[in-house]
Parts: sequence; structure tokens; C-alpha cells
Amino acid sequence: TDTTTIPHGWVNAITEDSQNNLWIGTNQKTIGYLKSDGSWTRVKLKGMEDWDRDGRAWWWGFISDIKPYEDKVIVSSNGNGLFILSNNYERHYTSEQKEINIITEIFVANKRIFVATGKGLYEFDLKKEEFVKTKISSPVFGFANGNNPDQFYVSTNDKVFSYDYQKNSMV
Repeated sequence: TDTTTIPHGWVNAITEDSQNNLWIGTNQKTIGYLKSDGSWTRVKLKGMEDWDRDGRAWWWGFISDIKPYEDKVIVSSNGNGLFILSNNYERHYTSEQKEINIITEIFVANKRIFVATGKGLYEFDLKKEEFVKTKISSPVFGFANGNNPDQFYVSTNDKVFSYDYQKNSMV
């Protein structure tokens, strides 16, 4: 119930948003941000309340990544999809395919949102509010910027790809 202290648990994700707030997400499904005046604001995700995928609440749902996105932040969880947050705003997006909701990392390229899942690389289409499969179907573990603005690196369980997101192809 305390909304003024740093979230508890191991810090899994940290980022700074467009308003210079430092966001922190933990393995205890807690998230909050440090304002420029030094005060903490704890965010209680409605989509996490009483959520438990299969009786292992200690494992599912931890905050896996946070990325700035325009005037908001995108938050991913292990098993409970994506959240898009800003002041007094929360949207929660999940897929009917449970494996897609296990998101380990987020990558934003030219206002397009990509997520790393055990089912491969997916793009999240904000207009359609759905996860769209890409050509990479191996489990994805991480991303890095590429040299070309239309490409980024994607690591899978056995390869690293240069992915052209404009053409949905590996280079």
C-alpha cells in the first residue's frame, strides 16, 4: 500500500522517460519512478492485481523491461504481456497465445514496438492493439541497435540476426 518508496525486489528493468523520471521495475511485480524532485511514485498495475498464471505467482509477472515511448513508457512482464503507462494512464495488452505474453525485452525502432518472446520476434501494433508475428520464430533473447536505421540486431538461442524491420527480413 506504500506508494512513496522505491519498489521492492531485484531490479530487472530501469529507464529514464521523456520527463526525466527514472523508472524501476522489479522481480516482485512492482514498478515506480523517481521524479526530478527526488520523490518516488509507486505505480500499482491494475493488470497485475491478483494475477497468477499457474499458481507460481513468485515466477510469473515480474517486470522484465521498461522502455520510453513518446510521453509514456512501455513495460513488459514475464507472462502478462505489455503495459503502456503515463500519468494516470494504463493500458494492458495480452495475447491469447500465452507464450507471446512472456516478454523478455522491448525494442523501439522509429515508433514501432518489437518484443522478444519464447515464440520469436513480434511487433506490437498499437493501432490494431495486437501482436504481429515476424519472420523470426526462434526464441528471442535480446536486441541491439544496428548500423542501418532500418535494421537492428536480434539474438536467438543459436544465432544473431541483423533484422530489417521495414522489410520484415533477416539481412
